[in-house]
Amino acid sequence: MAALEKPLEGLHDSYDLVVSNFCLDSAPTNHGQFVHFIQNVLSLLKPEGFLILSALEESRSYPVGDRTFLALPLTQVELGLMLVRAGCDPDSLVLSRVAAERPELGYQGLLFSCGRKLRPRSNGADLVNREDGHGLHQSLRSRSCFRGAGDSCTSA
Repeated sequence: MAALEKPLEGLHDSYDLVVSNFCLDSAPTNHGQFVHFIQNVLSLLKPEGFLILSALEESRSYPVGDRTFLALPLTQVELGLMLVRAGCDPDSLVLSRVAAERPELGYQGLLFSCGRKLRPRSNGADLVNREDGHGLHQSLRSRSCFRGAGDSCTSA
């Protein structure tokens, strides 16, 4: 559904909040597809609505019972850049990471994010596309919202 050009027609700009926990990172096979999926999810949000998203860090697959599910390998910085490229306001973005207790299960940690949908006149892709997002990458890395387990997570 998230890969469709216009999924859930008629529901655009309907919600104040959308939450996706360990789901969106399991559907795409590449980063471009992941950005497209996030754009589709953001289309469901009202202007300045919030997306809360959790994903596995650096995982190609993970077990659940006797089944194995594929996952898109993501780092914390990659997740932040893709959220902005998809249409999240970089100034609203909060990212947090918790290290995996059992990395032998196929992931290095848990990534948590919250971002606000940009107003329609804004274009997050412009922020990321300049110099391959280097400036935004440095900005995200220097923000106090990049924290490890046990740290509070607030924007500077």
